[in-house]
Amino acid sequence: MFSFPNRMLILAASGACMLLSVPAAAEFDQPALTGATQAPVVAKPYKAPAALPGRREAGRVPYMTGGVGADSAAAMRGVRDEFPVSITFALQNGVRNEFTAGVEVRIERIDGTPVLELVTEGPYLYAGLAPGSYRLRARYSPREPQQREFLVQPGQRVDLVVLWMQPS
Repeated sequence: MFSFPNRMLILAASGACMLLSVPAAAEFDQPALTGATQAPVVAKPYKAPAALPGRREAGRVPYMTGGVGADSAAAMRGVRDEFPVSITFALQNGVRNEFTAGVEVRIERIDGTPVLELVTEGPYLYAGLAPGSYRLRARYSPREPQQREFLVQPGQRVDLVVLWMQPS
């Protein structure tokens, strides 16, 4: 006789998981369920949480980069408000804009002091920059590098979009 007082059973096979809700007094030595007194076992498919890239830190600047794929993009957009600076990178391809990854990024103070240097792992880069004036330098090879200057003010967000044109 097997009894499961916590009423939950997780089965894993072939990389898939199922979460079963088991009645409190379920005993598996019974030949069959009798009458309508016992609740049926209900299987619910397990859905893993969306892949959210980890928060990183460069010096004293927390940041996140990612957003490749629908689940990861949705997860990234879900934490965007936790960072004062949001940068989206894309390539204009005809009438559509396509997200890009592998962008070489350098954010520096307006006096040229580097603050954050990285290569993006998706179209989104969120940075926890302190209030001040900054310059963004972004390069998506083989296209021309782009530059933006921006101001981070206390309690306000900065949303930048860097868009490269597809060569004709």
